[in-house]
Amino acid sequence: TDSENFISSMIVAQDVYLEPILGTDLMNRYKTMISEGTLDSSVNTDYKELLDNYIKPLLIRFFMMAYLPVTNYQHSNAGITKHTSDNIETVDSLGVDKLINHQEGLAKHYEARLIHYLCHNDELFPEYEINEDGKTSPRTTTTFTGWFI
Repeated sequence: TDSENFISSMIVAQDVYLEPILGTDLMNRYKTMISEGTLDSSVNTDYKELLDNYIKPLLIRFFMMAYLPVTNYQHSNAGITKHTSDNIETVDSLGVDKLINHQEGLAKHYEARLIHYLCHNDELFPEYEINEDGKTSPRTTTTFTGWFI
Protein backbone atom coordinates (compact mmCIF):
# COMPACT_ATOMS: atom_id res chain seq x y z
CA THR A 1 0.00 0.00 0.00
CA ASP A 2 0.98 3.64 -0.25
CA SER A 3 1.49 3.94 3.49
CA GLU A 4 3.77 0.87 3.53
CA ASN A 5 5.89 2.35 0.72
CA PHE A 6 5.97 5.68 2.53
CA ILE A 7 7.10 4.20 5.86
CA SER A 8 9.59 1.85 4.22
CA SER A 9 11.10 4.73 2.24
CA MET A 10 11.45 6.87 5.37
CA ILE A 11 13.23 4.04 7.17
CA VAL A 12 15.59 3.62 4.22
CA ALA A 13 16.23 7.38 4.13
CA GLN A 14 17.15 7.38 7.82
CA ASP A 15 19.07 4.12 8.06
CA VAL A 16 20.82 3.92 4.70
CA TYR A 17 21.44 7.57 3.85
CA LEU A 18 21.29 9.71 7.02
CA GLU A 19 22.92 7.52 9.67
CA PRO A 20 26.25 7.24 7.78
CA ILE A 21 26.42 11.05 7.82
CA LEU A 22 25.43 11.58 11.46
CA GLY A 23 26.96 8.42 12.88
CA THR A 24 25.15 5.96 15.12
CA ASP A 25 25.57 7.89 18.36
CA LEU A 26 24.14 11.19 17.08
CA MET A 27 21.35 9.32 15.29
CA ASN A 28 20.50 7.49 18.53
CA ARG A 29 20.56 10.78 20.43
CA TYR A 30 17.85 12.11 18.12
CA LYS A 31 15.81 8.93 18.43
CA THR A 32 15.96 9.22 22.22
CA MET A 33 15.03 12.92 22.30
CA ILE A 34 12.11 12.34 19.94
CA SER A 35 10.78 9.26 21.76
CA GLU A 36 11.11 10.99 25.15
CA GLY A 37 9.62 14.25 23.85
CA THR A 38 12.63 16.31 24.96
CA LEU A 39 13.76 17.71 21.60
CA ASP A 40 11.99 21.03 22.27
CA SER A 41 13.59 21.33 25.72
CA SER A 42 15.71 24.44 26.27
CA VAL A 43 18.80 22.27 26.85
CA ASN A 44 18.44 20.83 23.33
CA THR A 45 18.19 24.05 21.31
CA ASP A 46 21.37 23.27 19.33
CA TYR A 47 20.00 19.84 18.40
CA LYS A 48 16.65 21.37 17.42
CA GLU A 49 18.40 23.95 15.21
CA LEU A 50 20.50 21.24 13.59
CA LEU A 51 17.41 19.15 12.91
CA ASP A 52 15.25 21.97 11.57
CA ASN A 53 17.84 23.79 9.47
CA TYR A 54 20.19 21.05 8.29
CA ILE A 55 18.86 17.51 8.80
CA LYS A 56 15.24 17.94 7.67
CA PRO A 57 16.02 19.45 4.24
CA LEU A 58 18.47 16.61 3.60
CA LEU A 59 16.16 13.90 4.93
CA ILE A 60 13.38 15.08 2.59
CA ARG A 61 15.70 14.57 -0.41
CA PHE A 62 16.82 11.16 0.84
CA PHE A 63 13.19 10.17 1.35
CA MET A 64 12.33 11.18 -2.22
CA MET A 65 15.30 9.20 -3.56
CA ALA A 66 13.97 6.11 -1.77
CA TYR A 67 10.26 6.73 -2.44
CA LEU A 68 10.20 7.64 -6.14
CA PRO A 69 11.24 4.20 -7.43
CA VAL A 70 8.49 2.42 -5.46
CA THR A 71 5.64 4.94 -5.48
CA ASN A 72 3.76 3.32 -8.39
CA TYR A 73 4.25 -0.26 -7.26
CA GLN A 74 2.40 -2.46 -4.82
CA HIS A 75 3.55 -5.75 -3.32
CA SER A 76 0.91 -8.41 -2.82
CA ASN A 77 0.39 -12.17 -2.94
CA ALA A 78 -0.15 -11.79 -6.69
CA GLY A 79 3.36 -10.33 -7.05
CA ILE A 80 4.45 -6.79 -7.76
CA THR A 81 1.81 -4.72 -9.50
CA LYS A 82 1.81 -1.22 -10.95
CA HIS A 83 -0.92 1.36 -10.39
CA THR A 84 -2.51 2.54 -13.64
CA SER A 85 -5.54 4.61 -14.53
CA ASP A 86 -7.34 5.66 -17.69
CA ASN A 87 -6.98 9.33 -16.79
CA ILE A 88 -3.35 9.27 -15.71
CA GLU A 89 -0.23 8.91 -17.80
CA THR A 90 2.48 7.00 -15.99
CA VAL A 91 6.09 8.16 -16.11
CA ASP A 92 8.54 5.71 -17.64
CA SER A 93 11.65 4.54 -15.79
CA LEU A 94 13.79 7.17 -17.56
CA GLY A 95 11.51 9.90 -16.19
CA VAL A 96 11.69 8.44 -12.68
CA ASP A 97 15.49 8.22 -12.96
CA LYS A 98 15.56 11.91 -13.92
CA LEU A 99 13.50 12.80 -10.84
CA ILE A 100 15.75 10.69 -8.60
CA ASN A 101 18.87 12.31 -10.05
CA HIS A 102 17.40 15.74 -9.38
CA GLN A 103 16.72 14.81 -5.75
CA GLU A 104 20.23 13.33 -5.45
CA GLY A 105 21.75 16.58 -6.68
CA LEU A 106 19.79 18.52 -4.08
CA ALA A 107 20.75 15.96 -1.42
CA LYS A 108 24.44 16.48 -2.17
CA HIS A 109 24.02 20.20 -1.57
CA TYR A 110 22.24 19.69 1.74
CA GLU A 111 24.72 16.98 2.75
CA ALA A 112 27.63 19.38 2.21
CA ARG A 113 25.86 22.05 4.31
CA LEU A 114 25.18 19.58 7.13
CA ILE A 115 28.71 18.18 7.25
CA HIS A 116 30.23 21.66 7.10
CA TYR A 117 28.02 22.81 9.98
CA LEU A 118 28.78 19.72 12.09
CA CYS A 119 32.53 19.93 11.52
CA HIS A 120 32.57 23.62 12.49
CA ASN A 121 30.31 23.12 15.51
CA ASP A 122 31.41 19.70 16.73
CA GLU A 123 31.75 21.00 20.29
CA LEU A 124 27.94 21.37 20.35
CA PHE A 125 27.38 17.75 19.30
CA PRO A 126 29.77 15.45 21.18
CA GLU A 127 28.01 12.37 19.73
CA TYR A 128 29.29 13.39 16.30
CA GLU A 129 32.83 12.63 17.42
CA ILE A 130 32.14 9.46 19.45
CA ASN A 131 31.27 6.18 17.75
CA GLU A 132 32.87 3.09 19.19
CA ASP A 133 32.30 -0.65 19.29
CA GLY A 134 31.43 -1.22 15.65
CA LYS A 135 28.97 1.66 15.39
CA THR A 136 28.71 3.68 12.21
CA SER A 137 31.17 6.58 12.36
CA PRO A 138 29.94 9.89 11.00
CA ARG A 139 31.01 11.11 7.60
CA THR A 140 33.25 14.16 7.94
CA THR A 141 33.77 14.79 4.24
CA THR A 142 31.19 15.25 1.56
CA THR A 143 30.67 13.54 -1.76
CA PHE A 144 29.64 16.88 -3.27
CA THR A 145 31.68 17.41 -6.45
CA GLY A 146 30.34 20.66 -7.85
CA TRP A 147 27.48 23.02 -8.17
CA PHE A 148 23.96 21.79 -8.80
CA ILE A 149 22.02 23.99 -11.21
